[in-house]
Amino acid sequence: MNPDSSSVTKETALKIAKRLIHYNVTNDLDIISSVVDVCKEDVVSYLNKPTKIKKALHSNITGPD
Repeated sequence: MNPDSSSVTKETALKIAKRLIHYNVTNDLDIISSVVDVCKEDVVSYLNKPTKIKKALHSNITGPD
């Protein structure tokens, strides 16, 4: 089964969602999820993921808060 080259992967869609917010296009999750065709929960989870990793790294370096 060959993937359709015109389809966008979920990871790419989430990156697009992040850019929509980063470049101040919109921060409305309803609009973002409909544009990138990914559910709001997945968008929020993806957007919060790097923050959690940074906090974990910071905690490992400086110790628990």
